[in-house]
Amino acid sequence: MKRNITHFYTNSTAVGGPTTYINLINNSQYLSDKYNFSCVYQNKLIYRMSFKDLKRIVSEFKKNSPDIIHIHGLQSEGFVGTLCAKIFGKAKILITVHGMQHDSFNIGVFKKFLFKNILERWTLKNADGVFCVCEAAEKSKYISKNTKHLMHYLHNCVSDMPEYVRETERENLGFKKDDIVLVSVGRVTEGKGAAVVANIIENDKNNNHKYLILGDGPYLKTMKERLAEQISKGKVVFMGSVSDVGRYLSASDVYISATYKENLSIAILEAGYYSLPCIVTPVGGNGEIIENGYNGELFDIEDVDGFFDKLNCILKTGIDKYRANAKENINQRFSIEQFEKGLCDIYNKILDNN
Repeated sequence: MKRNITHFYTNSTAVGGPTTYINLINNSQYLSDKYNFSCVYQNKLIYRMSFKDLKRIVSEFKKNSPDIIHIHGLQSEGFVGTLCAKIFGKAKILITVHGMQHDSFNIGVFKKFLFKNILERWTLKNADGVFCVCEAAEKSKYISKNTKHLMHYLHNCVSDMPEYVRETERENLGFKKDDIVLVSVGRVTEGKGAAVVANIIENDKNNNHKYLILGDGPYLKTMKERLAEQISKGKVVFMGSVSDVGRYLSASDVYISATYKENLSIAILEAGYYSLPCIVTPVGGNGEIIENGYNGELFDIEDVDGFFDKLNCILKTGIDKYRANAKENINQRFSIEQFEKGLCDIYNKILDNN
């Protein structure tokens, strides 16, 4: 008899890693053969929620009758999901740590204190199981100190994605054969390093270097204003949020990320799937994906000169060598098969632990 798993997250239209994560689980034939999956969403910001909203969530839990309520993230959804799961009282509570609110960039002092010392701490202590998506997060003092039932980390993965003809996609975007296309994917925020990427572009005088920016966010308008000259010259292209990210990755040569905080980036995994060497900051789980001189390079936060040193290293060594290693790394260490079996083990351990 299959057991019931209910996912809990902010909303069904949220863009980012957790949504990709949930969809990957729900679409897995391997996991669907063993479990029945359903989803319940918070739908409102925590400070706009009422008792009626909490009652609605508990009612949906009752309707789905889950054996496990799998909550994706700490932050507000972690607290709300755990609280409603405790009220429901008939399911094990499993939390995947994708990130922490109190660790966010530019968070206010009061909000940081509230989440760090009350909401996220309470959430971790009241879960039946907690696991992180990278080893770096699992080893953090905050997680290890406040989690009663910490399980082994399970890396994110990337499943089969559409294949595209590289030359066709480059031509559609207006890139020439000898252009080096550097692509960035994700929320366009200061915390994700958007201002640093803008600084890199402003300091890149090589006319054959083109930049492709995918994503939306609060820093997008400022970034476009800063790079108005480069946009007019065709050096940088902004595409906004896109559903077919593979189309743009396949047209690119190098993936870049200047983020200040990270767990295990699905965008970096997807770049590796399309054989892109990555130049990224050594934060969170980035160093668990990228190895210097193998499938990419790591550069220090805000170190623009260091970024160009790493880019030159890749270009001098030869992109093709990095490209082959990038794809091999994904196939060997971040495959959907490894993820499915790992998550199945976690579910079974939670269900068997009374």
